[in-house]
Amino acid sequence: MSETFQILIADDHPLVRGALKQALSTELDNVTLYEAGSLFEAIEQIEAHKGDIDLVLLDLHMPGMNGFTGLFTLRASYPDIPVSIVSASQDMPVVRRSIEYGASAFVPKSAPVDQIGLAVKTVLDGGMWMPDWARDAMENGPADDEATNLAEKNRPTDPTTAPCFEHADRRQAE
Repeated sequence: MSETFQILIADDHPLVRGALKQALSTELDNVTLYEAGSLFEAIEQIEAHKGDIDLVLLDLHMPGMNGFTGLFTLRASYPDIPVSIVSASQDMPVVRRSIEYGASAFVPKSAPVDQIGLAVKTVLDGGMWMPDWARDAMENGPADDEATNLAEKNRPTDPTTAPCFEHADRRQAE
């Protein structure tokens, strides 16, 4: 019997969440899927399933997010849970920053189902994934020094240094 993976899909569009659920159910044999429509709901789901979530698929543009703060927050608060960005953007600065800020993958929403499956399987196996065009651009293109410098300055080492404290403050008050 193979391992069952538990994946949280965090996107504010129900249609996108449904499409990702269908794609992952098709591509993975044993998977339990959870949904969240905002950063706050994502944190609630992670807390409700503490220690069981194997991967978060995170949209960059949804309620509670301000640029990359959601990625920073999740990586700082839950460093053992890989986060993969799933985005409609295909701009290289966004791809580069996502990876530099701690994402394990960057998956365009336009990716074919088999590539989405490959990306998820790669991350669940401990690897990193991005489309070939993005990998080529990152390996051969000019460095984005501004993103690199910002990532180094803002790389959270613990939840208290994360740019978004709302969820941490709420947990401490409980």
